Amino acid sequence: LQSFHKALDAGGGHAIFQYVLANHCQEVVNIDHNEENLRGVPFVQQMHRSGLNITTRVGDLGNIPYPDDYFDRVFCISVLEHIRLGKLAAVNEMVRVLKPGGILLLSTDICADKDYQPKPDEEVISQREASELLAMLGLTAQQDSRGLVVGEVEGRPTLVLLIKYVKPIKEESEMISLKFNPTDKIIELGGGSAPLVRPNVDVRM
Repeated sequence: LQSFHKALDAGGGHAIFQYVLANHCQEVVNIDHNEENLRGVPFVQQMHRSGLNITTRVGDLGNIPYPDDYFDRVFCISVLEHIRLGKLAAVNEMVRVLKPGGILLLSTDICADKDYQPKPDEEVISQREASELLAMLGLTAQQDSRGLVVGEVEGRPTLVLLIKYVKPIKEESEMISLKFNPTDKIIELGGGSAPLVRPNVDVRM
């Protein structure tokens, strides 16, 4: 983490992690769908008075109210298993608001039994859902060679899936082309032109 970073704590609720982030980042946003969780944040006003920039917002992780490429880091710690519908949509939104070259760190509980399909009220995701998530991010799973079972949900053994995803930086061919006509001072974006006068523009190709 760098002091200029903007970080999203997705589904952070009233956990202490947002304060840890705020001690290292320029801006921290905590979005949680449960207003009661955010009301339970005990020291937000005190944190603001001490200069830590934490914004808490009630919202849906499937529709994050921030523009594309906004955050340098996105954290989603033990939240995905609590989302009953739209897990992939939520992760897709996290990737959307992540800057190219930025990092998404995500953890979630998955069922140790690959054939088991969790019930709607079980706070764990199936291995099929985990595979779909990894495929969407273009990642592959690397199982711990020790084969550890790290916990239980409703008496059923679970594993923890840890994901570190780095958003690709667009290749030059994929980026908007930028051309400069020195004669009439018009900058052309993607083939279309706009009469934007820049008398001292220096565009290095």
